[in-house]
Amino acid sequence: MSCPSHKNEYYSQALAEEQLIDLHARNNYANGDGPVNVYMCDICHHWHLTSTGGLNLELKEQMENGELKKKQTAYQWENKL
Repeated sequence: MSCPSHKNEYYSQALAEEQLIDLHARNNYANGDGPVNVYMCDICHHWHLTSTGGLNLELKEQMENGELKKKQTAYQWENKL
């Protein structure tokens, strides 16, 4: 089923969070840019990304412990090849 919001649909919170973190690693968003969290849609009952609200806890943790920076560096090297 396609969501009337036309947003990408993720079938679990974990998949949505994985995509959220991957987008931040690939796009190196500036503070406040890009998606910041995930939510379950009341209409389609799948998960979507959102650019409003508080920062997702998993994303925040990866920012704080340096994991996100490692992924960003890996993507930068990947793009150089």
